[in-house]
Amino acid sequence: MLPMIFVLCLLRLNNAVPEVLIEQVAGDEISALRIDGGEISTEALVYKEMSKIVEIPEALVTLHNEQTEDGTCSFSSHFNRGRDGQSVGACSKWKTFRSCASGKSFSSVTIRSSRGTSYTCNVPSVAARICGHTSTTQTYSCSGHTWRTGKCGGGWEISVDQTICNCLTKGSVRPCINPRNPNWGGVKGKTCGGPSQSLYVVCGGGGGGGQSGSVCKFSAGFSTRVGSTTGGSQCRQWKSFESCTTGKRFGEITMKSSRGTSYVCKNPSIATSLCTQKPSGTRSHGSCGGVTWYTGNCGGGLEISAGQGICACGRAGSVRPCIGNYNWGGIKGKTCLAPSQTLSVTCGKGKPKAPTKAPRGGICSFSASFSTRVGSTKGGSQCRQYEKFESCTTGKKFLSITLKSSRGTSYVCKNPSIATSICTTKPSGTRSHGSCGGVTWYTGNCGGGLEISAGQGICACGRAGSVRPCIGNYNWGGIKGKTCLAPSQTLSVICNGGTPPTKKPTKKPTKKPTGKPTTKGGGYYYNGNYYYSNGTQGNAPTKKTARPTTKGGGYYYNGNYYFSNGTKYVAPTKKGQAPTAGTYKYNGYYYFNNGSWVGYE
Repeated sequence: MLPMIFVLCLLRLNNAVPEVLIEQVAGDEISALRIDGGEISTEALVYKEMSKIVEIPEALVTLHNEQTEDGTCSFSSHFNRGRDGQSVGACSKWKTFRSCASGKSFSSVTIRSSRGTSYTCNVPSVAARICGHTSTTQTYSCSGHTWRTGKCGGGWEISVDQTICNCLTKGSVRPCINPRNPNWGGVKGKTCGGPSQSLYVVCGGGGGGGQSGSVCKFSAGFSTRVGSTTGGSQCRQWKSFESCTTGKRFGEITMKSSRGTSYVCKNPSIATSLCTQKPSGTRSHGSCGGVTWYTGNCGGGLEISAGQGICACGRAGSVRPCIGNYNWGGIKGKTCLAPSQTLSVTCGKGKPKAPTKAPRGGICSFSASFSTRVGSTKGGSQCRQYEKFESCTTGKKFLSITLKSSRGTSYVCKNPSIATSICTTKPSGTRSHGSCGGVTWYTGNCGGGLEISAGQGICACGRAGSVRPCIGNYNWGGIKGKTCLAPSQTLSVICNGGTPPTKKPTKKPTKKPTGKPTTKGGGYYYNGNYYYSNGTQGNAPTKKTARPTTKGGGYYYNGNYYFSNGTKYVAPTKKGQAPTAGTYKYNGYYYFNNGSWVGYE
């Protein structure tokens, strides 16, 4: 079948950017396409029969119900005023989200509307119960609000500051309320019969316990020119494999074909990232085993590839059992229209190495000017500067992050753990980093590169904070004002790791004194030793009247002799002693003070 190309005219009103939700792609048809917003423009919507993919150049597709690599479980769906949630598939997404969150731990939960309103609970023990509770109605107090969970109509509801199945103007999300019931909820506005909007629930910082040493394996037979459908046995096995890997750590990953070919990665960090990734935008996990590995959504589910991108037909490695056609993959041979074979993916046990301590980050910053209605392209100067900023942050630790506009507005997070997580994240599926500085922070891929946002989700057009220099159009972001079609300004991102402390200097040693002391006698003591005035060390005499030689430890001062303890020697004056003053006796001999011999005693 030849590729089919559709051109979609997106209507934009009131200068708003359209939100596009592709609800379902099945067979050769797009069964539901929702557009909300906006000024007339034309964009290409390309539908490829081979991969069952829809590509929108401005990357305004809302992703939903994904579990990201950090264990976050999220729900998002668009609701139309006067229509029930089940008619747009929101109920089935809600059930998938509920399944994702069941039994896991979370650090926060946020309910949010595309109209710019939200509630967040940042107490981990409460967030886990709100996200995972499945039995009777429960009430919780968190972050200044009363949260409730319970059944409303045909499904589960999460509400804030109002009871279950209530129509107050606080907060409720209830996508499964009942068929033909338009009271699906809202946030800080009407929760019954509300205006058209997208509703989001993000349970952030989740995990399945971080188990290591597990083995999760997929293996299925495929026949040439026989499609692998989303409801087929291969796809069901593939999804069971995805469930097995959730929240675990792995030491290696192997993709193998029964035709004797394989790719192996034994880097624990990359293997864990590959094995636990859920279907979302294309993500590169880096080079391992001599090839670059990728994950992403192809057709109806996850693809893992080695040596080629997602939904590609090269002669490298791809496994995509839920694609919905006969291009299910292969290893080191054809990956489209491949010969019959069994494909296997094994995420193997092996304890990852303990991470090395990341260095203090110093300061990594991005700053660039943007002009209203002028696009910021992938190859443009703003995007290139942003990519340098991303390289600067790799593998470092930070104390804070600041998003700032030259119009005088900013968002600041001073939590080192959250700041480091935001600054070092690379483009991939949407990730919530939790609340900091009064808002919830997100990162993810928008258009052609990384977006960092505060107070709103990825690729959103609220009046919060977003920086996305590589988006490829003129919706490059803003801070506390328009983030789509924003006025001209300079946007900055500053990741501050502080300055590492310098080593404490050692004490400078004191020098041995050389100056003549003022002590009478002309010599001096230092560290228990006696020195003559010329600096020569003297040794104490063995006897009090010993000959005052240098070795004897005495000294001369102004013609007088002094013992090493400072006592002055007085010459004898009586007959039979020294004949003249100024002499001394030593071992039965008399000597003048100059040391010359006088005579016997």
